[in-house]
This record gives sequence, C-alpha cells and structure tokens, in this order.
Amino acid sequence: MFENLATKYRVVFEGRKEPVFYGELYPARGEKSEEQWDLFHYARGMKREKDFDERCFKEYSNSYWADLRKLVQAVIEAAPRGKRIGLVAIPSSTKGKVNVVTSVARLVLGGGALACDDLTPHFVRTESKEKAHDGGTRSVAESVNTLAFEPPSTAQAYDVIIVVDDILTTGNSFIAADTVLWDAGFTGTIVNFAFARTTSADAEEVFERGASTAFAAHSNAPIDALVLDLDQTLLDDPVLNEEYERDPYAYIHNHGGDSIPYSGYPGISFIQRLGIPNAIVSNSRAGRLRAITTTWKLGPALIGREYERGELGRGELPENVFNAPRVECDDFSYSLSKPCPDGVQQAVRHLIPDEAKRATARIVGLGNTLEDMLAYRAAGVEPVLALWGVPEWLRPFAKQSWGATHAFEDVQAFCDWCKNPVEPKEDASDETLRSGETHLSDEEVRALPSISSLLNGWKAAGDADGKALEVAKMNANKANVILERGGYLTPSVDGNRRVTEKGRELGIMEHMEEPRRPKPGQGLVPVVRYTERAEGPVKRLILESLRS
Repeated sequence: MFENLATKYRVVFEGRKEPVFYGELYPARGEKSEEQWDLFHYARGMKREKDFDERCFKEYSNSYWADLRKLVQAVIEAAPRGKRIGLVAIPSSTKGKVNVVTSVARLVLGGGALACDDLTPHFVRTESKEKAHDGGTRSVAESVNTLAFEPPSTAQAYDVIIVVDDILTTGNSFIAADTVLWDAGFTGTIVNFAFARTTSADAEEVFERGASTAFAAHSNAPIDALVLDLDQTLLDDPVLNEEYERDPYAYIHNHGGDSIPYSGYPGISFIQRLGIPNAIVSNSRAGRLRAITTTWKLGPALIGREYERGELGRGELPENVFNAPRVECDDFSYSLSKPCPDGVQQAVRHLIPDEAKRATARIVGLGNTLEDMLAYRAAGVEPVLALWGVPEWLRPFAKQSWGATHAFEDVQAFCDWCKNPVEPKEDASDETLRSGETHLSDEEVRALPSISSLLNGWKAAGDADGKALEVAKMNANKANVILERGGYLTPSVDGNRRVTEKGRELGIMEHMEEPRRPKPGQGLVPVVRYTERAEGPVKRLILESLRS
C-alpha cells in the first residue's frame, strides 16, 4: 500500500515506525515568492486561530475537502480488496474543541459515499495540552497521556486506519497517535497523512526544482571528496529514542559511560579507510550531533578519529561535521536544512578550500532521503543513494525518482564502488533500458504504454519478443526535463513549461486550463499535452535519451 502512496505524495520516514505522507509544503520562514505565499495561506487556513487564518480558511476550504477526499480514495485503491478502512483526525490541543482537520474529515466521510468510516468521534483529547508555539512541548509521552481511542474494541475491528493532521513539523503528534492506536489493540496498517509540511521558503524552492537540477558529472574520474549524511546513512537509528533525543547528555548520565541507544551500520568504518577526505552534513541540531559524533563508541567510525575531551572544534563540533546554517532575522531565525544546499556547500569548502580545485573535483554525496539527493544536486555534488537506510517498500521508487546517479544496497558495495567509480551513470533508466542498443524498433515503441502512463510511471509493457520491458518508472518532471534539453519545451517558469516551435512540429501541444489553486486575477495556465501524432516520437526521444 505504501509504495502506491509514494507515487502520489512525498513522505517522511526517518526516526519513526510508520511513515508520514504529506500533500503540500508550508514555507513558514524566509522571503516568499507569490507562489509560496499561496502555500503559506493554504497551511494557515488549517490553523484558523486568528482573523488572518479565518480568511485563509474561507479561501481554501474547498481545497481541503478535495485534498482529503483524494487521499482517502488513494488509500482505498491501494488497500487490498475487502479491507475495512477508518479515519481519525488528531484532535485539537484543547479538549472538546473541533479543529479544521476533524471538520473536514467529517464532511468528506459524511453520507458514506467513500468506503471509509468516520472514526473521529472515537479519537479524543482527554485533557487539554498547551500548544507548542504557546510554550508547550512536542513530547510524545505528553501527547499520549492526553489522547484516547474509545472504546478500544472499535479500533480492533479495522484493517486500515488513516490518521490525519494539519501540519507536519516534528511528526511527534503522529507518533503519539499511532502509539494510542497500538495501545488500543489495533494491529492493522496505519496511514499517516498531513495536509502540509513545515519548511522554509528556501527549501520549498529546492523541492520545486526537484531532481532536474543539473550538476557536472565525472563518471570515470576518481573521487576527490565525500559528503555523508548521518541518520540512517551512517547511524542505524530508524526509530528514535525519545529519552536520548530530548537530552543526550542526561541520557549518558542516567545510563552511564558513553551510552548511546544507536549503533553504526555494519561497515561504516570502511569509509574512513578509503582515504578519501570526507565530512558529515546533518539536519540534526548541534548538541545532538556533538553527542553522537564525539562518543568513543561511534566517533572513530564516523569522523575518523577519537574526539578529545574538552576539545571545542568548530562551533563545538568536530571540524568535519556540519549541521544546517541558520538565518538570523530581526524577530526570528530558521535553519537552512536539507534540501537546502548550504550545509553541503560549507562541507565542500572545508574539504577542498581551493576554489579552482573545487570546480574540477569529483565530489560524491551519500544519503538516504529525497532531501539529501536534492541538496547534493543543488550544491553540484554527485548524489548517491544509501538504500540500506530506505524502507524496503520505498526503495524501487526512491531509486527511480529521487535523482540519484547510483544506489547501493549496503555500505560494502558503496565502498567497493568508491575504489573504482568508473561505471556510467545509472539512474531512472533502469538496467533493462541499458541493453547496449542505441536504436528502438518501431515494435518496441508501439508496445509501450500510452504517453501519460509512460510519463507518470509504474507501468510495464511487452517488447517485440514478448518480454517485460520496464519503462523507467519515470515521473512527468524527468520526462519533461529531457524534452526541455532537446529544445522541445521551454525551461520551467513558475512551474509552467511552454511548447517550442520544434515541439509543435513533433506534435506536442499546449492546453490552457484553470490552475489547481488560482490566485486573485490569475487566468488560465499552459499545460503540456501530447497528441496522438506525438506519441511515438516522444516515447522514442525519451527512451533513447535514457539509453544513451
């Protein structure tokens, strides 16, 4: 089920037992473009706490209804036939208050048109808790103690329960809600969904560009430097320990010595033995990074040496460990976390101080998330995917869609490649599209799915010999980038591409339609459409580009 949802929504999976899917991005901090203000207003309307929020709610209320209905339909389609599905909304922090998410859920599920039951009356806040932005905490334990599913037997009657919240920030509300369901005896599948995820305007811009960001490839050159992610790349911490995360040094004091509830992945010490200069870049806060990378248990494997007690280093971090830079404004500050490239760029400047050498160096970045891959691309670093840190159900999609040039199943395979990194780029084309041929027969092209299926992926078709030909699992953005490079489409501007004269000759057309969330005064926007005449040529162009 999750693998199907991953083709429709972005997902956060690190540090939690169950992933959280989300729809939009909420650029809460940073200087915003007009399009980003649209996303900001969409998210604020979910809060409905101030007069401004109320205006936003009125503007986007129909969108909330449509977006939740779309999510529920996606879960119904992905779930095995005959499974009983229910939905709960994470209730307001104030006991007895019906929040926007609950109201929208009841509206969507009212009348029984969808094969999903409204369980919101059963999932309740037993006592009010102070909101995080009003001075409260995001503690999982505190949330669990103020939530209940009543009666537990109702939860036990379902196979799938959808848990919905407005904004994904730390994700602790979902961890708490999932815990309450498990405590109630629920043993089925939990699908967590947030309407939007908090980020910065800077990060939203990188997400919008996606994996289309170009970088200089050095496919046969030796590797000059490595940039490494920490969590679930070097550190085996798929589920975070709340006691340790709250205060690592208090945890060490309580448990003795250099205690840490995580370990490194097998073989990470081999990375240091490669002799390639390397640095760690993590979204973690500085205190956590310092505690993890300076412990005798993990330090040598992570940073290549033991960190001396009393050593201050750079900003009290080892000199080759970096977290996200912060932007300081008059009345607030925020982090330029990945996918922003700033932390990666800091590490690259540290590893190769000479600007001229950096320009020609082959620098590889290793990570396990979409955010890692986007940050590396934006920084001009070759993105390599650590599949061992990606949930198994997500690995095929991640390998095909996150823009990594290479993907490895374990640390040893990555280290072996670093010693001799001469293979050609292996990305969304998949091995079955690299048979060595440079020409596609007419039979092969005709056997492929319709152009819409080709662009949006996860289809397979028989080739001329009746064998299954994997169609790259491509998303529309990657296909459009290929067409853009060929001069058939213009570069994306505000998310819209236009068809060039060369593209029109090929049979590609433009269709003007209403945008999903029109802004005041905004008219129709151009959407690329592929005519029947363009089907064969476009398929051939894309697949031959991938094979080359």
